[in-house]
Parts: sequence; C-alpha cells; structure tokens
Amino acid sequence: LDDPRVLGGPGAAAQFKALMARVEPLGSAIFGVPSAAVREDAFAALTLGRYAPSLATLLLVGPAPALSRPFSEVLDQCGVTDRFLRNWLDMICFLLQGATTDDAPTTLMAYMLSDFYKDGVVLDFPKGG
Repeated sequence: LDDPRVLGGPGAAAQFKALMARVEPLGSAIFGVPSAAVREDAFAALTLGRYAPSLATLLLVGPAPALSRPFSEVLDQCGVTDRFLRNWLDMICFLLQGATTDDAPTTLMAYMLSDFYKDGVVLDFPKGG
C-alpha cells in the first residue's frame, strides 16, 4: 500500500498517516523486546531485565493492557473509517494470523506495520507461490 489515495476514499491517506503515527512508536518499542524474552513465570525478571529500557519505553507508549487488545481498537482511536484501509488491514491480519483486526492483538500489527513500512522494505513472494 504505497499510496492509499489510489484505492481508498478521499480521507484514506490522512487516516493511514494518523494510524502510522500511532503504530510506528509502538513498533519501534516492540522491536527492542524480543518475544523470546517475554514469559509469565517466576524467572521473567531474569530474561526481561536486560531489556528494561526498551520494556519501559514500550509500556510508556503502550500501555500494557492496550497492547494485547484487538487492533481494531487502535483503528477506531485513530479514526480509520475508510473501507479500503479497514479491508486491507483485515487482510494483513488474516494472512499473518488467520484473524481479523477484531481478533489480532495490537502488538502483532504494530510490529508488522512498522516493519512493512520502513524505508526500503519490499514485500515480495516466491515465483509460483
């Protein structure tokens, strides 16, 4: 989705820009805390301790309860109402997790959208599938 104005409605570009302004700081913070370090046992402090600065940033940008909430809530908060954008993001969620934005966690989509839309990134598929 290089230019949402091509397929989206009149407000699509502004809505996408507002969404990315919210998602990029989340994605940057999420990149700093490897998923392998996140655990829910007595030793969580040991693995997360070395990522304390990144974790603190993530929780400030988050906050934590919002990060596990459905991504559709972020879309609503950012005013993303364009039908094409909503369908595009639902498709990305489905391809990644077999769910829609109503079910996919914000962490997943913040990470992926931040990664997809970095400068110089291309999305390609192997020839033949």
